[in-house]
Amino acid sequence: MPFFALALALLLSRVSPAASCTVQEKASLLLFLSGLSQDGALATSWRNVTSCCTWEGITCNVNGAVSEVSLGYRELEGKIPPSLGDLGSLLRLNLSGNSFAGTLPPELISSGSIVILDASDNRLNGALQDLSSSASDLPMRLLNISSNQFTGELPSTMWVKMRSLVVLNASNNSFTGQMPSSFCISSQSLEVLDLSYNQLSGHVPNQLGNCSALRVLKAGQNNLTGALPDELFNATLLEHLSFHNNDLEGTILGEHVIKLRNMAILNLGRNRFSGTIPASIGHLRRLEELHLNRNDMSGELPPAIGNCTNLRVINLRSNRFGGMLQKVNFSTLSNLKFLDLLFNNFSGEIPENIYSCSKLIGLRLSSNKFNGQLSPRIGNLKSLVFLSIAENYFVNITGFLHRLKNSRNLTVLLMGTNFMDEVMPDHVTTDGFENLQMLTIDNCQLSGKLPLWLSKLSSLRILDLSNNQLTGTIPVWIKSLNFLYYIDMSNNSLLGEIPTALMEITMLQSKKVPDYLNQRVSSVPIYMSAPSAYRMPVPVPREKIMKPMRHSSCNNTSSSRLAMLLFVPALVMLISMASLAISCTEQEKSSLLQFVAELSQDDGLAASWQNATDCCKWEGIACNSDRSVIGVFLASRSLQGHISTTLGNLTALQHLNLSHNSLSGYLPHELVSSSSLVVLDVSFNQLSGQLQELRSSVSDLPIQVLNISSNLFSGEFPSTIWGPMKNLVVLNASNNSFTGHMPTHFCINSPSFMVLDLSYNKFSESIPPVLGSCSMLRVLKVGHNNLNGVLPNELFDATSLEFLSFPNNDVQGILDDAHIARLRNLVILDLGKNKLNGKIPDSIGQLKRLQEIHLDYNNISGELPSTLSDCTNLVTINLKSNNLSGELAKVNFSTLHNLKTLDLLYNNFTGTIPESIYSCRNLVALRLSGNNLGGQLSPRIDNLKSLTFLSLGQNNFTNITNTLHILKSSKNLTTLLIGFTFMHETMPDDESIDGFENLQVLSLSGCSLLGQIPHWLSKLTNLELLLLNNNQLTGTIPDWISTLNFLFYLDISNNSLTGEIPTALTEMPMLKSEKNAAPLDPRVFELPIYVDISLQYRMVNAFPKVLNLGNNDLTGMIPPEIGLLKELLSLNVSSNKLYGDIPQYICKLTNLLVLDLSRNHLTGTIPSALNDLHFLSKFDVSFNDLEGPVPTTGQFSTFANSSFTGNPKLCGPMLNHNCSSVEAVPVSIIDEKLCGIKVIFTISFGVFFGVGVLYDQIVVSRYFG
Repeated sequence: MPFFALALALLLSRVSPAASCTVQEKASLLLFLSGLSQDGALATSWRNVTSCCTWEGITCNVNGAVSEVSLGYRELEGKIPPSLGDLGSLLRLNLSGNSFAGTLPPELISSGSIVILDASDNRLNGALQDLSSSASDLPMRLLNISSNQFTGELPSTMWVKMRSLVVLNASNNSFTGQMPSSFCISSQSLEVLDLSYNQLSGHVPNQLGNCSALRVLKAGQNNLTGALPDELFNATLLEHLSFHNNDLEGTILGEHVIKLRNMAILNLGRNRFSGTIPASIGHLRRLEELHLNRNDMSGELPPAIGNCTNLRVINLRSNRFGGMLQKVNFSTLSNLKFLDLLFNNFSGEIPENIYSCSKLIGLRLSSNKFNGQLSPRIGNLKSLVFLSIAENYFVNITGFLHRLKNSRNLTVLLMGTNFMDEVMPDHVTTDGFENLQMLTIDNCQLSGKLPLWLSKLSSLRILDLSNNQLTGTIPVWIKSLNFLYYIDMSNNSLLGEIPTALMEITMLQSKKVPDYLNQRVSSVPIYMSAPSAYRMPVPVPREKIMKPMRHSSCNNTSSSRLAMLLFVPALVMLISMASLAISCTEQEKSSLLQFVAELSQDDGLAASWQNATDCCKWEGIACNSDRSVIGVFLASRSLQGHISTTLGNLTALQHLNLSHNSLSGYLPHELVSSSSLVVLDVSFNQLSGQLQELRSSVSDLPIQVLNISSNLFSGEFPSTIWGPMKNLVVLNASNNSFTGHMPTHFCINSPSFMVLDLSYNKFSESIPPVLGSCSMLRVLKVGHNNLNGVLPNELFDATSLEFLSFPNNDVQGILDDAHIARLRNLVILDLGKNKLNGKIPDSIGQLKRLQEIHLDYNNISGELPSTLSDCTNLVTINLKSNNLSGELAKVNFSTLHNLKTLDLLYNNFTGTIPESIYSCRNLVALRLSGNNLGGQLSPRIDNLKSLTFLSLGQNNFTNITNTLHILKSSKNLTTLLIGFTFMHETMPDDESIDGFENLQVLSLSGCSLLGQIPHWLSKLTNLELLLLNNNQLTGTIPDWISTLNFLFYLDISNNSLTGEIPTALTEMPMLKSEKNAAPLDPRVFELPIYVDISLQYRMVNAFPKVLNLGNNDLTGMIPPEIGLLKELLSLNVSSNKLYGDIPQYICKLTNLLVLDLSRNHLTGTIPSALNDLHFLSKFDVSFNDLEGPVPTTGQFSTFANSSFTGNPKLCGPMLNHNCSSVEAVPVSIIDEKLCGIKVIFTISFGVFFGVGVLYDQIVVSRYFG
């Protein structure tokens, strides 16, 4: 997860009533629409002749006034007009995830009605205007302006007037000046403050200690200085405190730390803290993550850290810690997953109790002073994926390898600079390591030959055996390592000729696109050299919050391949550049010092570079034997500021890598026109402006790789810049804001041009036919633009194409049979989300190398061509949301042995599931939902041993009992969606239905099944989501429901269940717990789960925590224990036969977004303490027997009249029923005490900040695809 965060917005929308909106509101919305340069097809819905209450994305209240505008992630472009501020009843405005530019109208921030404003992930800029003196008591509770381009200082008085503010996220902008100190002057409700990834300076204001409700404080990646103020630690409710990547100093005092007993995440990494870790750290019993990396801390690890039994991550790398680890009892840290002690001074042996941390995934002990041998108990670490012990004093390499060979999940093993002068083991019994992808045994001075056991490492990608004393010849078996693409055997004593076997290594052959479908992210960064950190087995740049990539839903693996093409040449060059010079020149030194002097944040480079007079020895600098600087490698160093033009004075510079920083301003002309640069990588920064034309005198530039992706560049591509670049091989300009036509000059003078990535920009018009003249072009990616027209005939003259990607455009026409036949080298074809029609041509079968085909979201019709079975290398077939029809049996799937994903969702296929599909033994995800398939499931599905995701819903299948008996032996199945089929059958209640031990998601909704909730469900111990809604189930809710320890989403609405609400429901661990489901390792669905045609979830823990019991025949009172479910976000008990009062303890559910108690027989008054449910946005108590005044303050002022109708004894202004002498009561002191504000906000910020307010689509639209 690109941060992954920012993955979901929760879900509050109401169905618009029939009342019509006002003329003024319609005019305001149409004015907004007319100002869009890209309207995301809104114009088809927003028509002047209809009521705006019926328009897409618009919600009205019962009076016909617009109360919500929800247009998140609609690919809208343009400016946000002030006219939206004229919507006087607007409560919620969500414009996130679009491409809005310009300023944020002050009319929206100063609105007297808006409660939630989310404009995150756009391109808004300028400064925030302070509020006028007339503005006061604004109702704003959630303001999210993160991931934009705002500048200037944060206004000081704005926050005083937002007295109800609960959440402010202004992260990932360019705000400057000091952190405001006025947040909690008038508002004690602030719980979440995120100012990270800006350019704020000065000290941390001590007034933040007055924020008594503050749970989350994030201000990392700024320029803050000084010490953490003593007063800050008075905010004792803090659960997440993050100030990483600043310039803070001082010590961490024990008396301060002990106050933060609610702390779950503490991140103070990359600062200048000194001193020791205080022993009081052991009092933080809820602590899950501790990041103190890259400081100047010293001393031993306190034994008390063993008391932090919830710890999952300990990151202490790059400090001066010392001593022996045996003083810490690691055996108590049963939840520990990552332990990183790189670059410290620890000594002694690895303590035995570390091997009790059975959940450990990543262990890095490199660059310390450890010694001794590896214990046999390392076999206890069954989950270990990453192990690095390099640069220590370990001995007995043979014993190490024999003890590690059974670590079946190990993918990265770094053990160089140990085992000095030993012999390379050559035992045939050294086997295992079947999943190992990276192995380094360098700098050990090992003698012997290249061992045969290496040939068994069939998954190996990277092998480093350099700087040993190995002899003999390079063996022929080297070519059998099919995935090996990086091998370093330099500085040995190898003999003989360079064998032809090296030329036959599959991944190094010139026309092979690497296959990284199973690419795994390294658990911790891998350091190939001091300045270079990589998180993947290939040096793919790490995505960071700075500017989130806008990935298409099917393109993750594809981008990995492109990254391989872009960055492997750079890595090879890096490894070959040893700094052999005695000293660099004074001019070069001056140029480099001027570069660092112009940075506003240098990550300690200036101090580091001052320690040595020879710049060839500086961190990140490489020189050649002529004493000239040829490489500057400063990626991922948190650098801020402008790129100095003085770098252009480095006349021998061949490789410049400044990627993954926060550099801003323009790209110096001197670098683009450099006469020496071969590789220029400034990707993942905040560079802006237009690319300048080259001077007419510039010619024959040597540049081969130019990567300017993931910045803020705008304007048109200059037409003359590409002419002088006659050696250009790779250009990546993706994820910017380039406009105009696609350039046409790439291949006029650059016959070697191979990779062009212009995706995620704003290019328009048609695709230039001249691209067909690029005879060497292998990768062409122009997805997520505004291109239209047809694919030009000439494009198919580029017969070397291996990767052709145009998703998310407006391309139309048909796929011509003759054209497709010409692209015989094609490996990936992605034309999804366009307007293509016609049929899939029969000539598709001639693409023998094809691995992925994405034609989803088009208008393609006809049957699947039988020739598809000739594409025997196919791994992914994605044809969802088309008009394809016919029977699948016409395709012989048994020839597709490599097929892993088959997605045919939302088509018109008929017949039964063909038997040949069950021969696809590597199939991981199979989705056939939303078709007209019928019949029964074949027992042969048991052949699909790798199947984890199966979706068969919305078809005409029969015999649910037989289906479950067949599927129960699918041991790897984690997601089973079989709703809206098996209509009117009986819910199986056979105790012999067991298995499903790994099932996490089960949907049996919408089948009108008879019977009761079956007992066999209690055996699904890993279940997290269970949907049984829209059936005809009877009986009571079973008590065993509380034994499903991971269940956090339960929907049993729209049945005929009886009895009282059992107390077992109030004991569900994941609804009581203050932790997320799998917060560290969110499981990504192999295919997204669709809530409706437009909404999808890619991760299990993106779903809200929901309990839906609505529309049954439940009786009795709402149990007061319901207040224990503190993590619940949506509670629906509507349309039952419940009676009694609304329990006061329900106000303890302070995370609630939705509370629906309507259509029961509830009596008494509405508790005024419900006002303390700050995020409550849907509230309904209609059609009960409630009485007394309706609260009128806080959130209650935003609820529509319909929330209270059908209660004759209720009174209040919104009901046009005066309360006589009884006024609407404010929040009472007693109620406040009962409520006990306790918002547990460990839910990642994406829960409130991502894709829009969408509640009814989940709770009303029940189909999971």
